[in-house]
Amino acid sequence: MRPTRREIVCLVASFVFWSVVALHLNTPHGTLLNYEDQFSHVGMARAFIQHGFDIYRLPEAAFCKNPPTPEAVAWGERAGCPPGDLCDIEDDRGAPAACVGWQEYPHPYPPGAMISMVPEALVARFTRLSPRVLSGVVVLKYLVTTHIFLWALYRVVFARQRDPRRGPVAWTWANPWLRWTVFGLLSLETLKWTLTGFYDPLAILPILLGIHFLRERSYASAFAAMSCALFMHFRALWYLPLLGYAALGILRRREWQRPGWTATKVLAGLAMSGASLYVFYLLRHAVTGFPLTNPVLYSRFDAQKGAYWDMAVPCALILAYLLSARHWLLFATVAWQLFVVAATPQTMNWHAMFLLPLFGVATIQRGSGPAIAATAIVAIETVVIFVAFPLPGGGIAGVISLWGGWLGH
Repeated sequence: MRPTRREIVCLVASFVFWSVVALHLNTPHGTLLNYEDQFSHVGMARAFIQHGFDIYRLPEAAFCKNPPTPEAVAWGERAGCPPGDLCDIEDDRGAPAACVGWQEYPHPYPPGAMISMVPEALVARFTRLSPRVLSGVVVLKYLVTTHIFLWALYRVVFARQRDPRRGPVAWTWANPWLRWTVFGLLSLETLKWTLTGFYDPLAILPILLGIHFLRERSYASAFAAMSCALFMHFRALWYLPLLGYAALGILRRREWQRPGWTATKVLAGLAMSGASLYVFYLLRHAVTGFPLTNPVLYSRFDAQKGAYWDMAVPCALILAYLLSARHWLLFATVAWQLFVVAATPQTMNWHAMFLLPLFGVATIQRGSGPAIAATAIVAIETVVIFVAFPLPGGGIAGVISLWGGWLGH
């Protein structure tokens, strides 16, 4: 799966355009919705370098000086960091402070997320780069990965393709204008959250690559890719059945005995997934303390709340169809993903981005039915659980408003 020359030109042009937009967002944190997640990841990556896995055992506040030094307070004022999020990192003598949210909890992201931010953490530690510039650097990095992710989404799901064993693949049955419209709306929604400072596409990209490798029956590569996704973000747990399916393929075909890099991929996958599951074990109690925003949390089931039935009735019918049609992999993935989401206390709008690989899982199955089922599941969860509406109006209006402020300034 390699990009064509036309795809490369489109990707570069899009990256340049959105980079110009990103660098002229007139907000204190330099992000579209003025969130500070990019600062939190940089700050905790600095703590991770010094304290290792302790950041998963202790609240983030344990790594911040209390009270902060006057220099740290001044840095926080320049960065627009709320006083409660200011973190003057312990043992980081002479370095600028950091802006870290949710300090009452251990850091709820796996080791890969921290390792990916080490370059920015070192820049923040050893330079006097302004917070706004540092934020811009991080967002540009996210834009690079987001464009690679969107290319992978296009190639895996929306590009016209034909499997020699099964005929046209899933979405290729659809009218080209419909495919481009859906892909365009999903791209704008993803770019909105990237400009807001979320790194999620960096973790979703390996899932799509894993789906591609499963279609190619390259199970060791799929196992490594899915493990990488889990190493980057815990929401990749939604797709744990794909990891199990890849492991089963490795065992059935004895791929570790093949020459080349196969054994290395398997070992790397085991190391990444093992480290992530160990960290998840350390965080198992802390994650239950996050604010409850999930409208369909199964531990608080209330038969008088319509949201539970909005999920249960259509999802049960869709699962019944997948089971009767013997679309085993999509059935297992959707059933497991629904269980994990229903057990997660906190759900937010941008979490819906992790639903996109369901479109890819549908392409592994035969016919257009799985694509329709996956689309229905994505739509239902997006509206009911994540209360997100992937239409571009809000994002476009926000960019125009912020650019108007910049031009006026």
